[in-house]
Amino acid sequence: MATSEPQKVGFAEDLVAVATGAGLSLEEAGSLVVIAEQELELRVGVRLADGLTHEQLEEFAELVEAPGNHAGAVRWLEINVPDYSQVVREEIGAVLAQTRRILARQEV
Repeated sequence: MATSEPQKVGFAEDLVAVATGAGLSLEEAGSLVVIAEQELELRVGVRLADGLTHEQLEEFAELVEAPGNHAGAVRWLEINVPDYSQVVREEIGAVLAQTRRILARQEV
């Protein structure tokens, strides 16, 4: 599922701050961002898919698969899933909290 660019940028910045604050290098933090963004997309996708019909899922999939149509996919979500942004914010918070807990248990 698509997340808005400002949310992804803020998420990546927050995650780098958490990671480097826990002692990871910038390179390690960058690798963590890639993994965490994939996890975020998965979590958001699962939550949003639960509320969509099969037809809506197909329609959205066509938008996502069209090259260069990120803005169209986000707009579709805003119209068809009014709480889309809230779901993204909640999942960003959950991934950041989980990352903090994991890093706190590790000796970096």
